[in-house]
Amino acid sequence: MRAIAINALGKIGDTEAIEPLILRLKDSDNGVRLIAVQVLSKFGDNRAVEPLISLLKDKDQNLVMAAADALVEFKDNRVIEPLITILNDGDFHFGPAAARLLGKIKDDRVVDALISVLKDHHKGSSTRSAVARVLGEIMENQAVEPLIDILEDNEDMNIQIIAVRALGKFKDKRAVEPLINLLEDIQGEDTQGDNIKNDIFSASFNEELNKMVNEGKNNSRIILRAGAAEAMGEIKDKSAIKPLKAASKEHDYKISSKAAEALEKLRSK
Repeated sequence: MRAIAINALGKIGDTEAIEPLILRLKDSDNGVRLIAVQVLSKFGDNRAVEPLISLLKDKDQNLVMAAADALVEFKDNRVIEPLITILNDGDFHFGPAAARLLGKIKDDRVVDALISVLKDHHKGSSTRSAVARVLGEIMENQAVEPLIDILEDNEDMNIQIIAVRALGKFKDKRAVEPLINLLEDIQGEDTQGDNIKNDIFSASFNEELNKMVNEGKNNSRIILRAGAAEAMGEIKDKSAIKPLKAASKEHDYKISSKAAEALEKLRSK
């Protein structure tokens, strides 16, 4: 019943509901508290900031993340250090969530923390993958070298694929040689491959990569090399022309088509 009442307060949209909602943040039922956080975040009233900050020390991680999400929307930077702590804990669920929230905040501490986790091989794969993706979204130049280093991280090819995608967005020429190395590396690849129908490539490459990685239906190294070809097409450095020409003649359609597309971009530069 309390949860229903809280939702009703939110639908009314009256700022007089703020104080009753804040009181519910101390409710004995964590589900009620969670709904109160979510409703308060919609109001955007600064009276909720301090009570939400107090929740960042709560034992219930779902409440902590909900409060952190709300505070990010409030643009209150006091949420940064608690989120970094959650990120560093490396939890397979909350670590990636913390990375995504930190990516919404403009602050040097955020970039340093994300890069630190990316470099730490003891952190969980899901957290490091989320960090690589966020670094590709926030586009801070100091992330380029750490992302390049990931290209040599053979322990987790999924992170490599995300790093390749991120480097394509940066369009930084420092990434060209490592990307060429990836494109030319056929070690461990199933050279017979499994060519797929052309219509798959009508979708965006990001969607295509996500689908193939998640379903595990294609050779990861082929996906990685195709991604490297596309990234070089985004960077548009002429030193990539020769390896792209060679790749465009390979039997595997994923690689040859992405290499051919990259060459077209280079020629139209």
